[in-house]
Amino acid sequence: MAIMAGTANVLFYVFMPVIPELMRMPPDVAEFGRQYLQTLLLGFTFNLLNFHIFSLSRSSGNAMFPTTVLVSTVLLNAAIAPFLIFGIGPFPEMGMQGAGLATAISQISGTVISLVAIARGKTNLRFDFSQFRLDADLLLRVVKQGLPASLQMLAVSVNRAFIFMMVGAFGTSATAAYTLGLNVDMMVFMTVFAVGIAVQTAAGQNLGAGKPERVGAFFRSAALQLTVLMTSLAVVVWLFGQGFIAAYTRSEVTITAATEYLHITVFGYVFFAVGVVAVRVISGAGASILAMVITAGSLIGIQLPLCYLLSHTAGMGPTGIWIGVAAGYSIFCAIAYAVFRDGRWIRSSV
Repeated sequence: MAIMAGTANVLFYVFMPVIPELMRMPPDVAEFGRQYLQTLLLGFTFNLLNFHIFSLSRSSGNAMFPTTVLVSTVLLNAAIAPFLIFGIGPFPEMGMQGAGLATAISQISGTVISLVAIARGKTNLRFDFSQFRLDADLLLRVVKQGLPASLQMLAVSVNRAFIFMMVGAFGTSATAAYTLGLNVDMMVFMTVFAVGIAVQTAAGQNLGAGKPERVGAFFRSAALQLTVLMTSLAVVVWLFGQGFIAAYTRSEVTITAATEYLHITVFGYVFFAVGVVAVRVISGAGASILAMVITAGSLIGIQLPLCYLLSHTAGMGPTGIWIGVAAGYSIFCAIAYAVFRDGRWIRSSV
């Protein structure tokens, strides 16, 4: 994991100068982005190691440990960021570089805390290297499951990057609106991702215990709970989303565009949630390639072209992209649920 993370970090540094250009950022925004990434990437490798440790901890049934570490690092980031950004006290004024460095320091601190906790036996994990040896068969099995899961997350990132490129064609205000709207979406979807991880772990454990009938019950329970929660949050975002946007910008054009984004994409919240739960269950059963195909096919193969057709070909502008995003979530849900109902994924082997 450390080797893979380090390699990815080097590649980010190499291609960092061209990323803002590909995303059609204005020169001033691109410069801020480069300054932020220069220091943020110092913690990139450690952040990926954190994901790895947290996944192991959750799989062992200890979800409290990752939560504690994450909350601690977020508080640390919030505490030191103003000092590095604005040059408070003995610290130099670093601006965007300071923001990136604060995040990197918090990520590195999270890795140190995690490793110390594991070494002292404070979690369910214990690393014993006394009989350490390379197991080619085990490594291949890990790659078989891990590579598709990585590609699945890569597909999500690629989807967002291309949407940013499409939005960038309509100016800085549209880009700012999409960024702010996406931030609201990510706050709403935190619960979805958390429930998805829980369902994925439960699916794997129960299939391993020879109780496949429980998997369907977990899916139905999670889907029902998230449907109620996402509907409630959609109403909240619809009613109060504009106020949140206005707290971050005074541009009326950006506020109007971001509000329109939220008023359209909230109709995709429930579909996105149910789709994620279905894909997580399928992935938890060991069918990680199938889960990757569903995600990548829906987001890159369907949602992206739909956004482009509505915004550029049909001439709807940014509104077409917002509609394409919401419609893409609906299609993603339909495909994921259809595959889940088919049931053949349950015979996958790890």
